[in-house]
Amino acid sequence: SDVPALTPAEAVPPMFDVAWGFTIGSLSQILEFTVDPSTIALCLRGFVYSIRIASANQMFVARDTFVNSLAKFTTLGSIKEIKGKNIECIRALLNVAVSDGDTLQESWAPVLQCVSQLAKLQLQARGMVTDEEMF
Repeated sequence: SDVPALTPAEAVPPMFDVAWGFTIGSLSQILEFTVDPSTIALCLRGFVYSIRIASANQMFVARDTFVNSLAKFTTLGSIKEIKGKNIECIRALLNVAVSDGDTLQESWAPVLQCVSQLAKLQLQARGMVTDEEMF
């Protein structure tokens, strides 16, 4: 046949460009409502791999959207109770920072905000004064 063979590097970006909006919608809905640990783990793997694909292909809007969404699922900085799946989201976000930090660029902001909020929670748990209380 006359169809040229594509390498994965050529085929993945246009497919991901079409699918990432549906992917984040699906992953977010499932993660929001599930309590099953294996389903949570699969959703988080989907987030991590989507961030990697978007970063590797310089799809900044998709990367930023996935990172921001994952950061929101940590529930840090909100008044919601932190549950087991939120802790798993924190772990996933920190793992993305460690393994893919070189490609995060502007997406570092929500990661650093989560780290800051974790530090604040740690200070409060120890009974120490936070910057907000001091100033």
